[in-house]
Amino acid sequence: TGNSASWINKGVEFQIKSELPWGNDTLFVLNYGYNNPQGNRDRGINRTLDSLDSRAPNHTASLLLSTKPTNSSLIGLTYYYMSHTEWLEGYSKESSDNNGYTRADLTLRNTFPLSHRTDLSLSLIVKNLFDRRYSEFYRNNEFDRRTYLQLKLSY
Repeated sequence: TGNSASWINKGVEFQIKSELPWGNDTLFVLNYGYNNPQGNRDRGINRTLDSLDSRAPNHTASLLLSTKPTNSSLIGLTYYYMSHTEWLEGYSKESSDNNGYTRADLTLRNTFPLSHRTDLSLSLIVKNLFDRRYSEFYRNNEFDRRTYLQLKLSY
């Protein structure tokens, strides 16, 4: 006997993107995905089937709001959401209380023109702004707040 499985994903996803009339090149982007996975696998153990129905998130979403207060600066706030998932090789019902996660990221950027073709950008990026610990896939993939300073030269 061999292992066998069947899995069907049905769902929908959409994106709404708009420049808001607030001036300052304010951009709004909303992404949403709904997935209804259905399936099972025969692991060859006591001839029982293992349900795969909760092995992918039902809901994923992100929301971006960015604005340019000046021609050389940008402020961006992004929010991410993923619903509960029981990863096939990672988390399982027995080993975790993973109930999905939410995360907010903040980006502050200022660009300094060095010449007519060269710019220097300095960005402060804060991932997981509100420091809500969450895990992805494996228990040890735990994330807390992380702050990055990015320097970019464009020529």
